[in-house]
Amino acid sequence: MGDLALKNRIFMAPMTRARGGPDCIANSTVAEYYAQRADAGLIISEGTHVSKMAIGWCNVPGVYKPEHAAAWKVRFFKVTAHPLFSLPCPCLCLCYHSACLLHAAQSCRACACASAADRR
Repeated sequence: MGDLALKNRIFMAPMTRARGGPDCIANSTVAEYYAQRADAGLIISEGTHVSKMAIGWCNVPGVYKPEHAAAWKVRFFKVTAHPLFSLPCPCLCLCYHSACLLHAAQSCRACACASAADRR
C-alpha cells in the first residue's frame, strides 16, 4: 500500500481502549494489546488526542508532549519489530481532536469549552 510493505491485507481498525492513565501516556498494557495483534498487515492506533484541549474522554493516550511520543515509540516498537514475523507490522497513529462533543460530566478535560449557545 503506497510505500508500506504489508505482509497481508488484514487491517486492524482503530479502537479506543482508554489505557493512557491520567497523564495520557500510553502504558505497557497498550504495548501488549498491539503486540497480540502484530500478525495484521497494518494497525491503526486508537484515537490519540493532539492537545490538552482535544481530550474528549478520560485516560486516552495523547501525542502532544515529548513523553507521549516517546511512550508510543516504545509501545509500537514491540509490534513493528516483532520477532515472530518476517515483515514488521506497520502502525499508524490516529490523531484526533474531539472539540466540545461531550458533556462536561463525561470528560476529564481540565478546561471547559464554550458552546455556541454561549455566544449571544
